[in-house]
Amino acid sequence: MTRESHARARAWRSARARLRLVVVVGVSGIVVVFGAGMLEGIWNVNVGNGALLGWGVAFFVANMPLALLRCPRCGERFFYGPRFSGITDRCLHCGLRWGE
Repeated sequence: MTRESHARARAWRSARARLRLVVVVGVSGIVVVFGAGMLEGIWNVNVGNGALLGWGVAFFVANMPLALLRCPRCGERFFYGPRFSGITDRCLHCGLRWGE
């Protein structure tokens, strides 16, 4: 493997780790909001809005590294280009497919 292919593989490993973090935080939000609702029902404690707000902030912070991901080939932001696309499998600048 060349130095460039090692760097590209390392960049994609980092991108997959960022994506896993977003998925874990997103799914944990369901658990947090459900748990807050259970606490409100059982102990009559008002924590639902705080839990939802805290999860929203955590989800936003977890998404930032993925949203600002740079393409390993061209170095531009993967999801930002002439148009924004949060759901794409190709770099909006050079067309590199996710994971190549």
